[in-house]
Amino acid sequence: MMNMKPSRASWRWTLGLILTLFLTPGVTAQSGDLLTALGELGIQAQETEFGDYELSDGRFRVQLSGIPTPVASPENIAFTRQLFSALNGTDLFEPRNIRLTLGQQDARAVVLLRNLRIEERDILQYLPSGLTFVFDGALFYDFNMIINELRLRIRGQYFSAEELFERLIRIANSPEEYLLSQDSEYVMRYLRGVRAEQEEILNQLSAIQTQIAGIITRQDEFAEQQVAQDAHLGRSDETAQNILDQLVMLRYGVMLLNNRGFFGSMNDVTRDDVMTVVGWKQENPSLTRKEIEQRIKEQELDLSGKEVWLTLILFFNEWE
Repeated sequence: MMNMKPSRASWRWTLGLILTLFLTPGVTAQSGDLLTALGELGIQAQETEFGDYELSDGRFRVQLSGIPTPVASPENIAFTRQLFSALNGTDLFEPRNIRLTLGQQDARAVVLLRNLRIEERDILQYLPSGLTFVFDGALFYDFNMIINELRLRIRGQYFSAEELFERLIRIANSPEEYLLSQDSEYVMRYLRGVRAEQEEILNQLSAIQTQIAGIITRQDEFAEQQVAQDAHLGRSDETAQNILDQLVMLRYGVMLLNNRGFFGSMNDVTRDDVMTVVGWKQENPSLTRKEIEQRIKEQELDLSGKEVWLTLILFFNEWE
């Protein structure tokens, strides 16, 4: 069940008046006739500098435009009827501004909302241009959502506000999934980029692994030297531990750099969970990746299969 803030019911009366205007016999395509009819209904109309009209009853505004004047064709009347029937039939819309265009070849309405919260989430922030409705034998919507710098085109036939807003919350929760399901060309471009990036990461990882192997060798040699030189001072353990800590930090940093999400975002890794896996492997070197993943599931650690794979590579040089 969606939790949506209802609008004030009082504005339905005004929408009904506007709807009546477009369905009343005798209303023609001439702007003068429209303005006269509006005035009789108590709705103020003022011509703007752009040659269209702004209608207002003090509660919300409707901007009516046309090419060159509003065209009262059967298609435009049907569109207007369905649009206002949709707006007037729900409490989920709370319009701030509605711009209605009725031309020879174009009938559309842009609805800017005052607010739109679905399941306690602010959806309005993803709709910079509002909701656009068009008519093609039936009422359709066609507008953009911008989520995490992704521009998503949302299109479909309008059946109800509930159905539309349920779709919006699903897209807001999983924009990447929606994008991949709608844009096959984008998917191919992205996969080509992913393959190239993976090859580059593997090359970098191989070079880093070589560096780590050299560091481990030098660390072991240095630790042995320090044990021999500083045994009488009791400092060898501390020195060796410092080196080990630095090596762990280096490995952990490499893991973070290579643990990116589907769209390149960096995913954090819980260091304590990583070291838990390292401890298991040190206690039982024959432990496989599958066995480790089973233990992680049983103990509810926050590590993915990819993160286990990176741990085995960076700490044990196992490229399973």
